[in-house]
Amino acid sequence: MSDPLVYLLLGPADSGRHEITADLVRFGLESDDQPCVLVPGQDLEASREVFVGLKGTFPVEGWVIEENRLVASIPPEASHVFVLTDGRADPIDQIEALSNWLPLTSFELGRILTVVNCNLLSKHAPLKRWYDACIHFSDVVLLNRREGLGNKWVSEFQQGLEKDSLPCHVELVKKGKVKNPTLILYPEPRRISVIFDDEEHLYPDDDDTTDEEAVIPMEDPYFERLLSGRRVKELPDINKFLQ
Repeated sequence: MSDPLVYLLLGPADSGRHEITADLVRFGLESDDQPCVLVPGQDLEASREVFVGLKGTFPVEGWVIEENRLVASIPPEASHVFVLTDGRADPIDQIEALSNWLPLTSFELGRILTVVNCNLLSKHAPLKRWYDACIHFSDVVLLNRREGLGNKWVSEFQQGLEKDSLPCHVELVKKGKVKNPTLILYPEPRRISVIFDDEEHLYPDDDDTTDEEAVIPMEDPYFERLLSGRRVKELPDINKFLQ
């Protein structure tokens, strides 16, 4: 039996991640797979109600961050774990917590997905930096909440990703569903960040690197901190743009 897979879903609150997760679980897995969904602990009861309304028949558990590491109770039989981040908190803190937790488990990272609330982003240009950070770590970008937006905005957003030569797979979401859930869940890395890659890719690859430098793992630029403890690359506070 292969190692169980973890899928991380990034995006702001009310971006449609619950509906998309339910769709991926129902139509992207095999009949004998055992999915589990993890949601922020403070949202556990509300999220369980949402998934029940979406005809979810899978376990929904809570997660928290302790000592910069994700902590959660996962059923031992789980084969696919879907982790929904706190859509009102800094995504980088949560990605870093996942990266510190994974090596201590038997799980492997399947993929990281960013769900874009297109209406929200179209109204608030400063949020581009927030989404740029999420997409930096993402294998898949799903464009959701496009009601009332013209095709021009969506096309320009997609063209911007292409112009930046981003390797992530980009797809439109229609009524909470993706075109091919199995393709979305296929565990092929298509992200820029290498922080979740195999160990040999996490070290400098330079002929001039000294032996001492070679044992220092590479750090993702979004994880870097100043001496004050603040991030070198700070993101906008998503709460300023949410209702």
